[in-house]
Amino acid sequence: MNDASGDHRSTIDVDGCDLSIRITGSGRPAIVFLNSSGGDGSEWNHLRPLLPRDTTVVDYGRPGLAGSAPLSGGEAEREFGPRWAAEQLRGLLARAGVAPPYVLVSSSLGGWILSMYAATWPEELAGAVMVDPTMRTAWPDEVVRRPVIEDGNNGGIRFPMGRSFEELREAPASPVARCVVVSSSVGRWLRDPPENPFYEPLTLDQVDELWQDFQRDWARHLSAIQVVAHSAGHFVHKDAPELVSLVISEVCCASRGDLPLQLSSRDLDEAGGHLASQLG
Repeated sequence: MNDASGDHRSTIDVDGCDLSIRITGSGRPAIVFLNSSGGDGSEWNHLRPLLPRDTTVVDYGRPGLAGSAPLSGGEAEREFGPRWAAEQLRGLLARAGVAPPYVLVSSSLGGWILSMYAATWPEELAGAVMVDPTMRTAWPDEVVRRPVIEDGNNGGIRFPMGRSFEELREAPASPVARCVVVSSSVGRWLRDPPENPFYEPLTLDQVDELWQDFQRDWARHLSAIQVVAHSAGHFVHKDAPELVSLVISEVCCASRGDLPLQLSSRDLDEAGGHLASQLG
């Protein structure tokens, strides 16, 4: 297990923006967490104690989040796609002295950044785990009704929906070795409907089905294994940390031996999920 008791963060200048980073443990490959929209890194707290001790674990704050400085001046008003965010992450890891290969682990919107990193620098990845990633293509009227995703309220990245989907669509489908998509459970939208019905005119049944289609689309795009949680919501790593930590640990173990990833159906079931596809 990895000792998550230390909460020491340092800040590193990346192209004029001071970004916070926390590094614990040692060993390769380094596990790098990519937070959800507006995330400060605390969403991984349930997971960190369950990770292997002999591994470096990194989480960081995008601009305006988790102790990172906000974007300043004109940059705060600009819009940046996931490719820019991936370049910023790469610069941070290099300046922090965290060398590849990496196992990138993303939550929700962080999956966009992971995908662009994988498409641009696949040789730097030992593996990847996408936890319930945000869709790769828009659902009806999404771009019109929500043209920008605000990543935090104070100088965070403003992700333009249209351009972001375009970048994701045009990125090469570089298969990631030892890649897993861990999806929320079927029916989770009906069990826990959002307060803001942004999905209308779709029904919750339609949204739930569409979300699972989006998850399968990510798995096909990355030639990934897909694991579906038995009962977890969108933050699978909070609701079923044993499941996500099992997948991450298996990815790290396989990468150290340069082996293909194989997940045990029995182990997954005991941890709270099941194997949905074995493309990887």
